[in-house]
Amino acid sequence: MPFGLGRKGSSAKNLMKTKVDDLESAKTKLEEDVEKYKTEVESYKKEAEGAKKQVEEVKVKAEEEINTAKEEVQTVKKEAEETKTGLMDQIAMYKKQAEDALKQVADLKNKLAQFTSGEGLGNIKEAASGMFSQGASKIGF
Repeated sequence: MPFGLGRKGSSAKNLMKTKVDDLESAKTKLEEDVEKYKTEVESYKKEAEGAKKQVEEVKVKAEEEINTAKEEVQTVKKEAEETKTGLMDQIAMYKKQAEDALKQVADLKNKLAQFTSGEGLGNIKEAASGMFSQGASKIGF
C-alpha cells in the first residue's frame, strides 16, 4: 500500500477514477453537443442564405412587374389621350358638317322663299320659255 493509504486510499482512488470518467464522459457529451449545434447553425445559415436569395429574387421580380405595370399604365394613358384627341377631332368635323348642313338648309329655305314669291315664278317662266324656244328653234320651228 503506497504511502499507507490502505483500503481508504483504494476507495478514494476509485472515487477519483469515477469522477474522471464522469468528467470525460461529460466532456465527450459536450463535444458531441457542440458538433451537433455547429451542424444546426450551419444548416440555419444555409437556410437563411437561401431565404435571403429568394427574397432578392422576389424583390427583382416585383420591381420588374412594377416597371411593366407602369409602362402599361403609360401606354393606356397615351392610347386614351390619342382616342380623346381623335374623338375631339371627329366631334369638330361633325359639328362643322352640321353647321354646313344648317347653312344649306337656310340657303334652300331662302331659295324656296324666292321660288314661291312672284319674282321667283317669273324667273322660272322666263327660263322655261327660253328653253322652249331654244328647243323649238333646234327642231326647226
